[in-house]
Amino acid sequence: MNTLITLDYELFFGDKSGTVDNCILKPTDKLLAVLDKHNIKGTFYVDVGYLSRSDELGYDQESTELVKKQLQFLTKQGHDIQLHIHPHWERSTWGSEGWIFDLAYYKLSDFNKQEASHIVLKYAEKLESITGIRAVSYRAGGWCIQPFEHFSTSLLKAGIKVDSTVFTDGLNLSEVQGFDFRGSPRKSHWNFESDPLVPKSEGPFTELPISSSVVSPLFFWRLALIKKLSGLKHKAFGDGSPAKMTGAQLKRLLTKKSRTVASIDGYKSSLLEKYRRDSNREYGNDGNLVLIGHPKSLTEYSLKRLDNYLSKNTDDSYMTVSQWYKQYE
Repeated sequence: MNTLITLDYELFFGDKSGTVDNCILKPTDKLLAVLDKHNIKGTFYVDVGYLSRSDELGYDQESTELVKKQLQFLTKQGHDIQLHIHPHWERSTWGSEGWIFDLAYYKLSDFNKQEASHIVLKYAEKLESITGIRAVSYRAGGWCIQPFEHFSTSLLKAGIKVDSTVFTDGLNLSEVQGFDFRGSPRKSHWNFESDPLVPKSEGPFTELPISSSVVSPLFFWRLALIKKLSGLKHKAFGDGSPAKMTGAQLKRLLTKKSRTVASIDGYKSSLLEKYRRDSNREYGNDGNLVLIGHPKSLTEYSLKRLDNYLSKNTDDSYMTVSQWYKQYE
């Protein structure tokens, strides 16, 4: 089985963005200690909008430079650096207590086509200027990739060939963070053109979906209880706050079975073996297990679970997205 460990490298987007030190730099170093132990390289989807906006406004420059240095270090160490876009940075401002976000512009489709194209190309060039390497893969911020044709041409211009946003039957109908992956292909990867849910053999893009599993409401009740009563081992490294979940979203998770991405974050890392079994059952030994995580949401518990998982499953083929694509094409 091909296993890809992917990280969305970003701050929080709620009332508190959190500090770069605690949300990005330190947790990434802690994760690297685990990956280095097993000689595994990760793929980091970098929310480069933060770096772009900070440079434009001239704020938070000391932190920005530390992030750039870490990205350069990751590149030199053989880790994969890819493009992650949260376009609301274009409307973000700097206040007395940190970043202030306007989530009315959370999706690329919240901008007109010309603006969305400009954002994609600007961010891709910004990332390349930092690492010296052009990204070949994209992940939409908050999974908000629809409608894809709104910015697909600019992704092609930027050199993007692989998307890794979709997960089987994923659904979020909130006004801010909307996506609907119901009916997505039950494949480990596929080519597409204008819609990532519609395979097209000659399409210019390849979808490498994030793995996922069906979980019962009981899991989320446990998760809520752990967040409320947990000790330090379950405390996230990041010191910011996420955008609030809607009441409808919370009700759905606590009352019905649902799909959750195969995450190494927090208590969700307790499901690592389940993610692997489910992926193997659906795609076989030649399939892909695409794990997702966020340095800001890692915990001492999740890193220990990841370490144990990697120690146990040594026969799997661990690779980056770039390595997978070279093998695939």
